Amino acid sequence: MSQESGWLRWENVRPVLAAIFELLQSEPPVAPTDSEVARALGRSPGEERLQRQIAYLKDAGYLDGEWEIDQMSGSVVLANAQITEKGLQEAAAWPVVPGDDPAERLLEVIEARLAESPPPETRSRLERLRDAVREAGPTVVGEVLGGLAGRFAGG
Repeated sequence: MSQESGWLRWENVRPVLAAIFELLQSEPPVAPTDSEVARALGRSPGEERLQRQIAYLKDAGYLDGEWEIDQMSGSVVLANAQITEKGLQEAAAWPVVPGDDPAERLLEVIEARLAESPPPETRSRLERLRDAVREAGPTVVGEVLGGLAGRFAGG
C-alpha cells in the first residue's frame, strides 16, 4: 500500500511525530511549524495531508498547542506545538502508566507461563522470548503488537 492511499496509517503518521520530537529537542530548539516538519521529512510545506496528520496527532492526544492562522501562508497551523506525555511515550520511549504498556503485559504472560513449570524445551523458548521482548523495548513491542491487533481488527 502506498503512502498516498494509507496516509493516515500509523506507519505514515508516526514519522511526523518523530520529526516534531527531533525539532523540539534540537539545539537550538526549532519551533515545529508545519513548514519545519515538512522540511525535516523532505515533504512540501503547506501539504494538506501533513497538516491533517498533525491535526490527528493533536486530536489523539500526542500533541498540544493552539490553532492559529499563519500570517505568511494563510493556512491554519498548530502554534506553540508541544509533545504531550503520550507523545513522549511513543516518540522517546518514556514510561507508560502501569497497565498500558503492551510489552509489560506480554512479559507478564510469559512469566505466568514460566511459573507453570513447562517442559524444558518450552521453558527455554519462553525464556528466549522473554529476553527478546526485554531487548526490543516497549516502543518496538508496542508497534508490533499494535500492527498485529490492527490485522485482527481488519486494519
